[in-house]
Amino acid sequence: MAHFPKLLRDLPSFDGPFDAFKLEAKNCDVLFASYPKGTVIPPHSHDTENVGVITQGELILTLDGRETRYRAGEWYHVRAKATHAARFDVETSEIEFWFHVRPRRVLERLGIAEEMKAKTKFPPEGGFTARLLAAGETEMAVQQIGELISVPGVELLGPLPGDLQSVTTFAAAIPSGAHQPDAARALIKYLQSPEAMAVMKGKGLDPI
Repeated sequence: MAHFPKLLRDLPSFDGPFDAFKLEAKNCDVLFASYPKGTVIPPHSHDTENVGVITQGELILTLDGRETRYRAGEWYHVRAKATHAARFDVETSEIEFWFHVRPRRVLERLGIAEEMKAKTKFPPEGGFTARLLAAGETEMAVQQIGELISVPGVELLGPLPGDLQSVTTFAAAIPSGAHQPDAARALIKYLQSPEAMAVMKGKGLDPI
């Protein structure tokens, strides 16, 4: 991480499976990331459209079943929701731009966005819409299933049909520089067990 100037190293740390400094921008997160030699990031996908430029070292990116090497000064592009994997055979740093793709919202797709504006109510930032429903302030609530069922007195009707339903995928990874890699592997193995999956399903998650 010392590869980056001090002004960049003073930025907030990125909360993720690799070391990076995060610069927030409108509809985009900018990461100044470093990967130790031997780092492997397993196949995964995300909702952001990503581009990046290598500042030192080399990125080995697998995308659409094809492996490509990117060296210092070269740019790469990962489409939103595209499954990809990465590895770093040498210590590598890069600048990554994570663009948040704004999908057409459900009400827009249904053609009732204008009609619903006056009827729509939002909870405080970070709050649960189901609490508005439980308090009698709304007639229905839409939010992640796990957050809906966590509020007492709320009945879950089910997910939205077809591609109207938005799915968030979470993945686990172990950095090559992890202080307790064996404990991390044990935790990931436990999360894949029938017992853990049963708990996750009970909390509204859908293990894959």
